Amino acid sequence: MEYFLKASVVIVLFYLCYCLLLKKETFFQHNRWFLLIGLIIAIVFPLIVIPVYIPIEPTTLQESIFTTSVNHSTLTEDVVETSLNWKELISIVYTIGLLIFLIQFIFQFGSLIVLLMKNPNYKDQNFTYIIVKKQNFTIFIF
Repeated sequence: MEYFLKASVVIVLFYLCYCLLLKKETFFQHNRWFLLIGLIIAIVFPLIVIPVYIPIEPTTLQESIFTTSVNHSTLTEDVVETSLNWKELISIVYTIGLLIFLIQFIFQFGSLIVLLMKNPNYKDQNFTYIIVKKQNFTIFIF
């Protein structure tokens, strides 16, 4: 779980830098390299562990003996509060987001396949051109 969080943070940082600095640039090859390097760093960075050593001074504990008397007639049950498990909550939110974007990707990819299959195409050297009329566009947006 920690790996996915670190990788997501790196991807978000690279994407923000891309949006702020490189989005309007016309050197598309530089933009591609920047984003590819960002993905590689997002894969490798969470695997790097930087050890931090904190010196701990030993302390001596003084032993003391406490005697308590318990009156059984005045015992009450304590209410146990359940604390919110943040790791579990983050993993659930991450999974829900992943599923939403996966479903959106499947719908958009499916509409692209339908668009390619229904429209005429012609080949010019290394490229294949698809003739698309505006009324054929179907966009699925959530």
